[in-house]
Amino acid sequence: MPYTTFWHHYVHQHANGGGPALTFNPAAAFAVAVCVFLIACWAANQIQSRCEGCGAIPARCRCLRGRVRSR
Repeated sequence: MPYTTFWHHYVHQHANGGGPALTFNPAAAFAVAVCVFLIACWAANQIQSRCEGCGAIPARCRCLRGRVRSR
């Protein structure tokens, strides 16, 4: 089977009937929105709770005592 004939046959065989190529899944979109919201909340908490000694966020602080500045 020649190369161009193969691709022509492949495209016709795997065509989706002219429908939209991309679909929207509301459940997946909601899950992504919840994850982004939780990460944003965690990041805001990290920024507000910087260490008094080194000034790093708690996730990156390597101080022995791990002093956290009060808000």
